[in-house]
Amino acid sequence: MNYYIIENGLQIGPLTIEQLKFKNISPNTQVWCEGMPEWKKAREVSELSVLFTNNTPPPPPFSTRHTYSQPQPTEPRPEDHLALSIVATVLTFFLCFPLPIGVVGLIYSLSIDSKWKICDYETAKTYSRYAKIWGIASICLAISVPVIYVLAYILSGALYVGFFAGLMGILSGL
Repeated sequence: MNYYIIENGLQIGPLTIEQLKFKNISPNTQVWCEGMPEWKKAREVSELSVLFTNNTPPPPPFSTRHTYSQPQPTEPRPEDHLALSIVATVLTFFLCFPLPIGVVGLIYSLSIDSKWKICDYETAKTYSRYAKIWGIASICLAISVPVIYVLAYILSGALYVGFFAGLMGILSGL
């Protein structure tokens, strides 16, 4: 059987029941088909009742428990060397301003926990080793750069004085 509906003030049709399912009509939509003396609300037409019955099962009861399982780490967590990395970052930042390489160790330190939690033990151990290496290297650099700078300053001054003393000696002998 074909039906006509009123949608947005316009008559639409003819439509089958299957087509009406995709139209998402409401129970208050005006409907007419052959044999009906006048337009009726869709809920008043018994053949269209299948469009308004809810065959969807109710949702499952809400549970506060998590049903997924995340792997739990079985190996001990490697040392993160976070304190070393922080000290190295601060020292390289203040003593070697353009070279804050302590940040590299800091990034490795902060990445260890996430790798360990997903049971990627080898990567966590590698990151721990890298954090320690970068921390020690950064501290050595942070200490050596100012020492080299001071030595260069002293030597350049000594060379400067020695150069002029020698020049004056040469000039005085003339």
